[in-house]
Amino acid sequence: MKKINLLLMCLVLTLVNFSCSSDDDVNVVENNNFLKIGNTELELKAGVIENFGTFNNLTNFGITLVDTNIVIVNGQPVPENNIVNLINFDLFTDSNQDLVEGEYPLVDFSEITGQTFEYLCYIRKH
Repeated sequence: MKKINLLLMCLVLTLVNFSCSSDDDVNVVENNNFLKIGNTELELKAGVIENFGTFNNLTNFGITLVDTNIVIVNGQPVPENNIVNLINFDLFTDSNQDLVEGEYPLVDFSEITGQTFEYLCYIRKH
């Protein structure tokens, strides 16, 4: 399952890197893609979302966000310069189509309802 998730992340990252190009002459970029942990803000450069299906009439989405570009080395995704901050979490929503906008509080697995999450993993590798 990990290989499938990694392959999906690589595919999405590859498509994002090759499908985006700028034809504007102005180089003004406002970045709203960041992760804030305490007083530290990390610019997010890539991410993947995966629909894991339904559980008790709730849709489970897995989300992974990273603050570096990912390159493929020997068929495996590797963070650029071997440095990465990664956050991964599972969100549950009442909608079967997409995530519902709003706040998702952390709850125990036995208390999962719509617009909650019960799992979070943060990896910092330097």
